[in-house]
Amino acid sequence: MIPRFDMAFAIEPSLSLLDIVFVGELGGFDLFEAEQRPWEDPRRRPGMKIIVDTSLVSSINFEVADFQRMIELNQRVLAQGNELEPTAIIVRDEYDITFGNIVDAIAGAAVPIRMGVFLTLSDAVAWLGLSAHLAQITEIQRNLRLEALALRGALGTLHADRPHCTTKRWRNSHLTTTSTRNDTTTRMKANVTAISKSRSKPR
Repeated sequence: MIPRFDMAFAIEPSLSLLDIVFVGELGGFDLFEAEQRPWEDPRRRPGMKIIVDTSLVSSINFEVADFQRMIELNQRVLAQGNELEPTAIIVRDEYDITFGNIVDAIAGAAVPIRMGVFLTLSDAVAWLGLSAHLAQITEIQRNLRLEALALRGALGTLHADRPHCTTKRWRNSHLTTTSTRNDTTTRMKANVTAISKSRSKPR
């Protein structure tokens, strides 16, 4: 049975950086479970800066239970005396940014999460304060994207080197949004029992 998603990650101790790339169909539970895998690596340490690249993900589903789990995981980190790790999420388009901002708003109301949502690697790296190492991180990111796609067996249909669009980060002031672009409908509702996000696969 083919798994719904694959991931590749790299840890760069000299930058105190964890870089994760996902490909496939991703659920909130999958995301939290997968982020535990790097802890099996002895180089993983608390307080690292994190990049999570979801720009190769074909669909994301986030339910209310996922928000609660996200809050509980961050509360556990704080209870252990550790600071929450700054996490830069790279997404595909502005619709994804709206989705990310909803997650940020809901979880951030309960715990002081440190999350940014971006369309470009350079913006994500700058937000993490690592701009001086952009070339090094770009190479790490390229290799991870190729590795993730190879795991997925999708090198022939997806583009690991597809440049991200240059639109800057923006924040939507509304927590309930319905948007339609071409054949993709994005529905994000913070006041219902589930929040789901779908988008067309990369062309």
